[in-house]
Amino acid sequence: MAHASFGVGAWLSLLFILGKSPREDRLFSYFIIWGFAFYTVAQVVGAVWAYLGWSSPFMWSDRHLQSVVVWLYYSCFLHLFLLKEWNLKKRAYFGLSGFVLVLFFIYFSQISEMHIPRLGW
Repeated sequence: MAHASFGVGAWLSLLFILGKSPREDRLFSYFIIWGFAFYTVAQVVGAVWAYLGWSSPFMWSDRHLQSVVVWLYYSCFLHLFLLKEWNLKKRAYFGLSGFVLVLFFIYFSQISEMHIPRLGW
């Protein structure tokens, strides 16, 4: 749900940047905020599940650190509402680039799990 909300928010922010949004609204912000809420719940539930299943709440793996980076990025997005200098267009660019970050980490984790042999090791 979180990635889907981030994706819809990025799509709506792209429409807003291109001027194809029917009116000047903050709909993309609402989707990103809900995505952040879903992502936060998923992180907490995942930590509880990892502790119950593996007796370890956190491991220093690439996937865990990537999820922390995504969570911190979107928490910065939420804090932009406190700054008056950040208008809707800047927030739309920030939301769109956040989804690019999410896509990069999704595909990067898939590629790193393929166990491609490395030369020189």
